[in-house]
Amino acid sequence: MNTTTRTLKRTITAALLSGGVAVAWGLSLGAGTAQADAFGNHQWCPGQTLPQADAPITWDMGICHDWHYQSVRDGAPSLYHVVEGVYPNPCPPFAFLCP
Repeated sequence: MNTTTRTLKRTITAALLSGGVAVAWGLSLGAGTAQADAFGNHQWCPGQTLPQADAPITWDMGICHDWHYQSVRDGAPSLYHVVEGVYPNPCPPFAFLCP
């Protein structure tokens, strides 16, 4: 077996192994980021259960509502402080530009 063939086989093997590691890492990160959505934007519509809240929700129960949990860092009294409306995105579309 010549050196070129051996080098080619090693390169292909390394590429396949690194691809497998990337897929495994991607799957594990996907599982972790699912929980981050708990504090993102949500929509409630009639017929759905109301979100867990620290105070009674007094929406018009006949229409859909966009809502989000207010962060304790933003002055919320608890973790379950429901605010009607869409949470404003403080970052530009490119995540690497966020502070």
